Amino acid sequence: MKVQDYSKWRAVYDENVSNRASNGMGVGKVYRNSDDMNSVAVFIEVTDLEKARAYADSDELKQAQMKGGVIPPPTITWLNEA
Repeated sequence: MKVQDYSKWRAVYDENVSNRASNGMGVGKVYRNSDDMNSVAVFIEVTDLEKARAYADSDELKQAQMKGGVIPPPTITWLNEA
């Protein structure tokens, strides 16, 4: 996903750890594109897929994304470990 400013986005991402945890999401890893440091990929372990999907569609997450400067629309892909 693209963000306006990585530092601003990261602060909002970090402050929302408890929201993710209470919505079926566990440990996350953040990666930045080496050619565009405001291009971010986030991989989050999901502990409850139903809750995580609902949170992904929630106004709460959309507001956090706006606050963090996410350039819409972010792409969310649900993966299974192979």
